[in-house]
Amino acid sequence: MAVDSHCHLQDFPSKKRSEILSSKEVYPIVTGYSFSSNKKAVDVSEEYNLAKVLGIAPQTVIKEKPDLELWIEHIKKSRPNAIGEVGLDYKWATTPEQREEQKEALSQFIDLAASMNKPLVIHCRDAYDDLIDMIQEHRYDGKLMMHSYFGTYEQAEKLSSLAETLFSINTIRTKEKKKLLSFYDISHFVVETDSPYIARDPREVKEAITYIAAIKDMDFTTVEEQTAINAASFFSIKREDVLSYKFNL
Repeated sequence: MAVDSHCHLQDFPSKKRSEILSSKEVYPIVTGYSFSSNKKAVDVSEEYNLAKVLGIAPQTVIKEKPDLELWIEHIKKSRPNAIGEVGLDYKWATTPEQREEQKEALSQFIDLAASMNKPLVIHCRDAYDDLIDMIQEHRYDGKLMMHSYFGTYEQAEKLSSLAETLFSINTIRTKEKKKLLSFYDISHFVVETDSPYIARDPREVKEAITYIAAIKDMDFTTVEEQTAINAASFFSIKREDVLSYKFNL
């Protein structure tokens, strides 16, 4: 079964959530990005026995001005499988002040992940060099997942040299992504939809699997299984839980 390593299942109506899970086509990782979405992610993950990722996305940092100390305590108590999505997004942060706000938040989340021995799920747009500098400055050597990776091959090389890094491939195709897929082993990849915002439904993760299979000249089932194994390891999910659809349906 496919694992959608980054989706926002909590943002679907309950009837749609049940339809997605009842199909038994995909195991979705429930990912938060704001105050309300984190709370909903916890509720949905507990209702359906799914892994959860909790954090404050960089665009939320500058829009909602969160009380990070309060939310870090909430995240600790909620025992997520990973910290995320967190990061830097310079499409939204257009001033030096906003970029510093994002960096300060990311700094705290890097420290949180290290202190909890949890992996980081990173949202990064137009800020990969600054992200690399921050990972290096913090000497973070835990696991990283680059959500919807759109960086260059060279930036991927730098990230991989600093930490154990997975690159999450969504349904959008680019030349740089093709280069990365061509040169990196399948063990470096997971797949995602970022639904309902990039794809419409977690089951569309099969499009990302098909894309990887074509670039790497591998069969669909092998890519589906290996990316699922990679995700299960990253998020500390029992492989048998994923493969046997142990959801609370």
